[in-house]
Amino acid sequence: MLMKLRYLFILLLPALFMSCSKDLKHTNSIHGTWEIARIEQLSANGTTVFTTVPTGIMQFDKCQVNQNDTRAFRQQYSYSTGTETVAFNETGTYTFDNDGQLLVVTIPNDNGHTEMFYHVTSFQNKKLVMEKQNGDGGKMVYSLIRK
Repeated sequence: MLMKLRYLFILLLPALFMSCSKDLKHTNSIHGTWEIARIEQLSANGTTVFTTVPTGIMQFDKCQVNQNDTRAFRQQYSYSTGTETVAFNETGTYTFDNDGQLLVVTIPNDNGHTEMFYHVTSFQNKKLVMEKQNGDGGKMVYSLIRK
């Protein structure tokens, strides 16, 4: 009987590890500072509008938990496209959804908050690629590297 219980435990152990949420797994994996290596804007038909190498970072803090199980987030970066310079210096919160495939960032502002949704297309130990849809059907593709 003891042998059967031991085998049952050994068989159930992998199931326990696999049941861990990918949302939580990504929250733990993304923790830290990420350098924004490249931003590419694509039009609705998929052609490249511009590609830039910005200066700056995104930071994800898995330890600072806010209400609704969101974590602390900060983005501080800038880039130029022709004569226009775009700069961000914002703090807020983040959480993962949709089995780790959707990163939801919430930035407070004067009207309440702004939510940004990033579709995670590739997430490895030191590389993260995510896409944010634009209102015109195009998208911004962010390539990040862990610092």
